[in-house]
Amino acid sequence: QKEGTAAVPPPFENMRCSQSKSRGKLLAVTFLAVLVIAHYKLMKTIQTQFRSKYTLLMFTAVVGTLPLFFVRWAAKLERRMAASRKQRNENSEAEFLPPESELGDKIDEHSTEQNIGTEHRSEDSRHRCCCWLIPPEVLNRTRPSILLRQAVYIGVMNSLGFFASVAAITNTPLWISMALFKVDCAFNLALSVLFLGEKCSVLKVSGSLMSLAGAAVLSVSAYLTRNSGGQENTLFGDVASLSYALILSFLMVGWKFFLKDFSWPLLLTLNGMASCVQVVLMLPVLAWAYGSNTEGAHWSSPGAVIGWCLLNGFVSLLLAIWWSFCIGFTSPTYVAVAGVAVVPLTTLLDYLTDNIHLHWLDGVATAVILSGFFLTKYGYDLSESKNQQYQEVEDRHLINSDQSEYEHRAANPVFGMGQHGEELKTDH
Repeated sequence: QKEGTAAVPPPFENMRCSQSKSRGKLLAVTFLAVLVIAHYKLMKTIQTQFRSKYTLLMFTAVVGTLPLFFVRWAAKLERRMAASRKQRNENSEAEFLPPESELGDKIDEHSTEQNIGTEHRSEDSRHRCCCWLIPPEVLNRTRPSILLRQAVYIGVMNSLGFFASVAAITNTPLWISMALFKVDCAFNLALSVLFLGEKCSVLKVSGSLMSLAGAAVLSVSAYLTRNSGGQENTLFGDVASLSYALILSFLMVGWKFFLKDFSWPLLLTLNGMASCVQVVLMLPVLAWAYGSNTEGAHWSSPGAVIGWCLLNGFVSLLLAIWWSFCIGFTSPTYVAVAGVAVVPLTTLLDYLTDNIHLHWLDGVATAVILSGFFLTKYGYDLSESKNQQYQEVEDRHLINSDQSEYEHRAANPVFGMGQHGEELKTDH
């Protein structure tokens, strides 16, 4: 590089960055699938042995408040990592930066002092009215009232989703409710386009529809081979299943909107505060369940129930944190389609552990679902690559404009302010 010129990214650098981010997304949803399968088996064990629903949700909500005690630790760690990255960037770019004029340095110092003073004033004023658990990194990005509304939204939607899923499973055969649950792929794509401004492509729509079709085929296979309960279908159960899919879609789009300025302290704060809202909502429901002997009357070992519910609470906490991270890191539609891909894996696990019957349609459904997932993934990778190309064009435009300004300053050294403060006008 010549002296005074800015560093330009080497060829294919953005392409390598895009490929690395694509692999990161795939690893993130893969780990999410492992957590979903573990949570599914744990929930099935608890429901089979103890038939506990409301106690299970209550313990899940109570354990879900624990992230509030780790928000400040996460903020300190994020602050140190940001300082380290800033130092590395300054060291690597120092030799390419053009020398600034004394006037520019004074202006930058003055503006920096003003910004620091403003940040301190806003931080102090917000600290007076907020809980000591929430660090200033979160309060400087989001006002406390907005943060509270977001937490209430997440907590209410989580509770409504739980009750909708229970109503769907108890009033509709599992093979029908499972297919209707996966309509959230289409709901997520539509809501992302409407509220998040996401660009809708043919690949994304095709992948979502293929995953939905695969879930439907898997449900037909479950009806042919594993529908031994003889449960009757009701319109109320179908509406509850579709309501659950819609609630889950609004929840995922909400998470993506709240985490548009992503940070781990913000994610932990929202999860913890939302769990507090769930605890408040579940207290009267739990009192009714125990008062009417709907739950707890047939438990032979209450200690075992509490132990299993606590274990499920910690697994659910890890799943909730990683699920919200995947939504913020990727997209609600991407995560929803990956959730459909988990269904064949849970079916295979049930076959290995519970000796359930399989049908050849299970293989067809698995192939269709995986094809839809990788088609959706390719659509998002292609969109990410185009965004990288646009960003590269903008970066080069900024580099050229900065270089032109530097050359102009070098050619006009007296451009600026005069000795007594008057402005020196030039022909330029």
